Amino acid sequence: MLKLKFFIKTSLSIAILFYVLISLENWIFDNANFKFNKLSLFEALGFGVFMGLFFTIYLFYKLEQLGLKEIKEEDLKPFQQRFVISTLSEDEIAEKLKSKAPEFHIKGKDQNGIILKKDWSLESFGEKITLKPEKRQDQLGYLVTSKPIFYQWMDSGRGLSNVLKLQNLLTNQ
Repeated sequence: MLKLKFFIKTSLSIAILFYVLISLENWIFDNANFKFNKLSLFEALGFGVFMGLFFTIYLFYKLEQLGLKEIKEEDLKPFQQRFVISTLSEDEIAEKLKSKAPEFHIKGKDQNGIILKKDWSLESFGEKITLKPEKRQDQLGYLVTSKPIFYQWMDSGRGLSNVLKLQNLLTNQ
């Protein structure tokens, strides 16, 4: 059911955007009125269904590669947040990041904790990651947050991948 919901959302979003772009192009370059065009609508729906199918298969494949047994709706979102119990200090985490996870660039430290950045790729424009020290239920740990630098509604599992990598790094000592 989750795959179908994501497929419909993705297909309709892409189809609507594509239809608006086709209509705008017709209006600007063909000097036509901004009218309803059935052929453009079917082109947009076909393109939306094809791209929606592609993105749905691709995203769920990437999430299965991360080792998720059960995929939840929160896993599909680019903004990811997890609380990780760890006894490491911020300096120990910084050293561990430099040696074991060079893909995370340390941007600095502030009152919110350690700020990391991950570079852009074909799947994303990059992510901003924060490790904020917190105490929950008498346990010290870090609130690990990963969010894309620019707004996007799909990230191919990169946010979740970042959080899971940092969770593994913080818990394995």
